[in-house]
Amino acid sequence: MVSLRPAAIESMSFAQRLRHHVAGQAGGTLECFEGPVLPVDNIQRCLRDILLQVSELAQRLGVNRVRFGGAPVLAPWAGSKDAGTVFREFGYGETNWLTRVVDLMRDEEALRRDLKQAARKGVRKSREAGLTIKHCETFKEFIAIFCRAYYEAADPNENQFFLPRGEAIWRADEDRRYRFFVIEDPEGNVHATLGTYRYQGVVTEIMSGRTSFGKASKLPAQDLLHWETMLYHKRCGDRYFNLAGYSPNPANEKELGIRRFKEKWGGREISVPSYTWIHEPGYLRAGRWLQSKIGSA
Repeated sequence: MVSLRPAAIESMSFAQRLRHHVAGQAGGTLECFEGPVLPVDNIQRCLRDILLQVSELAQRLGVNRVRFGGAPVLAPWAGSKDAGTVFREFGYGETNWLTRVVDLMRDEEALRRDLKQAARKGVRKSREAGLTIKHCETFKEFIAIFCRAYYEAADPNENQFFLPRGEAIWRADEDRRYRFFVIEDPEGNVHATLGTYRYQGVVTEIMSGRTSFGKASKLPAQDLLHWETMLYHKRCGDRYFNLAGYSPNPANEKELGIRRFKEKWGGREISVPSYTWIHEPGYLRAGRWLQSKIGSA
């Protein structure tokens, strides 16, 4: 799989950058997060040129899935009908997605007033329980504290793989645009993790999770973690905090809970649909057809 952030598609053509970062096999995925970057006055023409290059690259590599995971959140073309038309011309399916962006340029008191009561209550309760935020600044801290906790939270059965994954993430971040935070209790137990990616004043949250210890404690650790992380980036001079999105039509309680969590930080709701192209190999289609015939026999 190839994953690119906005900074990775600025100085070269899109296809050049994708070729440079390819690390997969035939039948894999090309994926672009928050891109591509398009000029406001030439959205359709430039997007057609990019998608043509990506199509040629996917064919050359034998890739059967390409995904654009939403425009840069403050890009004028985010949610644009013109962009959607071009993606459909190239056979991409569209998935509706929303995000909220908090303006960090306001003073801290204005940010606090914009919080829903549930967020303020969660921050207060976590502080009263003695939880504190820790910024993992070194590679050693990132691996031993953040990665160990995050991968346990994501999938306890795969926790043994956290070391190579963590090393790959750290090495890829040559410009140090990523930040990694955990929230701990006085005994040093990690309750939750939150990573961020910062580029040109826009911060996007990544790698958010609650550990098994955090879930058992039932403390709203992510409330304090998000609040303190926003204040950290405000002090760094960043301008906006992107809460990374949620479904506009929650299909279950989990998705509804994610939407409620994002909404309680205030901010502006923005449409950032994703676009996916899938080419199913012929042998898979043939296999499914054969299975249907066997099943109906």
